[in-house]
Amino acid sequence: TFFILVRTLVLSVFGEWVLYITSFNLADMVRTGFARQALVHFLAPSTSEAEKHSFKSSGLYLTLIATLIVGLLSYLVYLLFFQNSETGIGYFFLLYPLVGLITIIPSFDTWISQANRQNLRMSSLTFYPAFLFSIVAAVSFWHPLSLWELLLYHAFIRLVLAIYSVFSNKQILVSIIKPNLAKVKKLWSFGRYSIATLFGTNLLKSAD
Repeated sequence: TFFILVRTLVLSVFGEWVLYITSFNLADMVRTGFARQALVHFLAPSTSEAEKHSFKSSGLYLTLIATLIVGLLSYLVYLLFFQNSETGIGYFFLLYPLVGLITIIPSFDTWISQANRQNLRMSSLTFYPAFLFSIVAAVSFWHPLSLWELLLYHAFIRLVLAIYSVFSNKQILVSIIKPNLAKVKKLWSFGRYSIATLFGTNLLKSAD
């Protein structure tokens, strides 16, 4: 996909796309590392179904809270510094509050699959969006894409994946029902220590 977009996009559009997707992946990686590591750590060894449901619900709500906080901060940065900006960074601060919420469900589905050792499903949830976006990239050979169109396709694919997760995994709907405040605090206490490390590591990777 990367190589196709290099060939098909206008150079300036490709540069702005790289800035957007790098920022998006960095934010998503920090959120994933924060919530997934704690959830898998406590969920995988659990033997009680009630306890598993409690951890799942608590993990989902903790992720939702973190996403809302980051989303509000992102939109505030957009309003203060990037209004009417048509740059990749500007679009990131504008769109992440919405796209971040959309990606909660498929990300959560991936984490549950990992904890349950459902490796095929976990791999599929990673493969589907990459495959669909590669089709979008291939279409750009015949229909040149603007930066905005590319971002909309990126968000739409994640919306489709979220709908697929909800209808194909009953655990998602069960997890919405019953969060546990004590479990939320437990997950937070474990996950917060990995945030700085993950952010630092991935920021270093993304520096170029």
